[in-house]
Amino acid sequence: MAILAGTGPRIPNFPIEIDIKPFLLNSDLIRASTFRMAKQFGDMTVPLTQSVRIVIIPSITVNFDMQGRPPWKPLPLDTMYKKLAAGVDPTIVHMPLLGLTERLYVGSQLPQIWRITRDSADMEALDRIVPYAKYHQQGTSHVPRRQFALLQERDIEHILVIFDTWMRRITSQKDFWPYDHKEF
Repeated sequence: MAILAGTGPRIPNFPIEIDIKPFLLNSDLIRASTFRMAKQFGDMTVPLTQSVRIVIIPSITVNFDMQGRPPWKPLPLDTMYKKLAAGVDPTIVHMPLLGLTERLYVGSQLPQIWRITRDSADMEALDRIVPYAKYHQQGTSHVPRRQFALLQERDIEHILVIFDTWMRRITSQKDFWPYDHKEF
């Protein structure tokens, strides 16, 4: 039984026939659509801002709360003694890493440290608030690498969903396509 009657090609055991009629390509229309798409997708400020606020900053918080993902290298004894001297309660069994002053913890979660442009998002201002942040993120010969700004696989999936949603919203806007769209 044919669901759509037509004179087009038949696929065995598939109950649909479709008429394929030739159509003319309008090169001006294609050029205009391509230009409009490039213009719209050339400014990714919105999905980048959403990614930072919805995914990246919360992920950094979890990295601190979980003491790294993967786990950070434990503190050496001399650092633990410095924390005790600074007033950390000695009854705490597990001293938090990178938490002596909490400046890095708090500073890394501020939306204001981010510089978001049309095509990038950088934690540019963190170094002004916490000058030693880069040493923990990258590691040195004396400071073990403890990446607090490390995205997890799940974070990347969430960012992709944000970008996908943004692209779908843009391309579904009525003024995106420069021609009259006729419903089928």
